[in-house]
Amino acid sequence: MKLRKFLLSPFGKTLLLLMGLALYYLVFIYPLNSITSKLLYPETQTAPGTILSIKNAVLVFLYIFPLLGRLLYQA
Repeated sequence: MKLRKFLLSPFGKTLLLLMGLALYYLVFIYPLNSITSKLLYPETQTAPGTILSIKNAVLVFLYIFPLLGRLLYQA
């Protein structure tokens, strides 16, 4: 009963959200990030001072598309 009360508190919900995001990163993002870092050569990326490189764009799409797909599927 105490665990249920803790998980329903705002701190418990935040903790569950952070643990879910960490698990999502470890399962879906980290393997793809390691593959893309080996596939993308420095010549294909933009200058280091720019905001958006190819690798960063790929990572943004890897974060956004699965979440958007899940949200659209549930709607």
